[in-house]
Amino acid sequence: MKKNITTLFGLGYLPFSASLASLAALVVFVLVHIRFSDPGYIDAALFIIVLAVGLYELRRDKMFSSPDPHEIVVDEFLGMYLCLIIAAPTALVGAGLFIIFRLLDVLKPWPINTLDRACKNWWGIVADDIVIGIAVALLWRVSTLFL
Repeated sequence: MKKNITTLFGLGYLPFSASLASLAALVVFVLVHIRFSDPGYIDAALFIIVLAVGLYELRRDKMFSSPDPHEIVVDEFLGMYLCLIIAAPTALVGAGLFIIFRLLDVLKPWPINTLDRACKNWWGIVADDIVIGIAVALLWRVSTLFL
């Protein structure tokens, strides 16, 4: 059992691990925003560090049980965290974004399913969740223009 950043230090081995990883991103985001008066730099640094280390470990550990193993959850964390960075929500809106993110991650609608099928490697594991995070955040930002 690997317990590194790709499994969020073992979280990936629990039931509902993808949802727990997305929820962990929401909790970390809220804590960062409570603790720091200007959290943008912390958000960016955290995202870049987790992305870089996660991609490094995914590339290094090329032996996967499937094209997108359920125990690898760093992708859900990164996708959800990026969504929160872009959307800059309140905690309540963040909970709604979490639900939409998880729904799209499970359903993988077009064009996300095309990306998911095309990239069956270490980068593909992360790419679809990053795109979902961006899509959910942009949908939120555009919808707020009309509210």
